[in-house]
Amino acid sequence: MDAYELSSYGSILKWLRKHFRSVSTSEYLPSGELGRLVNGTLNQGIQKLTFEDDSFDILTSNQVFEHVPDDRAGYRESYRVLRPGGALIFSVPLYDTPLRSAMREFGMGQWSLWVTPSFMIPELMDHCQLRSSAVLHA
Repeated sequence: MDAYELSSYGSILKWLRKHFRSVSTSEYLPSGELGRLVNGTLNQGIQKLTFEDDSFDILTSNQVFEHVPDDRAGYRESYRVLRPGGALIFSVPLYDTPLRSAMREFGMGQWSLWVTPSFMIPELMDHCQLRSSAVLHA
C-alpha cells in the first residue's frame, strides 16, 4: 500500500513509514514549481497536486487544510489521487470556538455520528453530505 503525507516530518510520518510499502511527502513552497524538488523537498500544493490519478491508498494531513485558500479544491484533489477504497485522514484546529468535540465515522456507505455536533458550519456539513466519499473515503 502507498501513502502520501502532506508534510515532511512528524509522528504520523514515522508511523506511515513503518506500515506502508511506500510513503511520499511534500511541503508547499510557493516560490517553487509544483511537482519539483526544492532544496531536496518535493513541492506540492493540495489545490493542484501533480500526482497521477489513483496514486495512493491513504493520504494524511495534519493541520494543513485551514491554510488552504480553496479547501474544496484540496478535497477534490485528494479524492482524485486516492485509489478506490482509499482514505483521506486529516485534522484541522477549531479556532474561536468553545471546546467541543464531534466524532464521526464513515462506514458501510453512510455517516455515523457518535456525538451530535452543535458547532458544524452549515456549508461544510452540506459539502460533507454531498461529497462524503470524496472527503474521507474514496
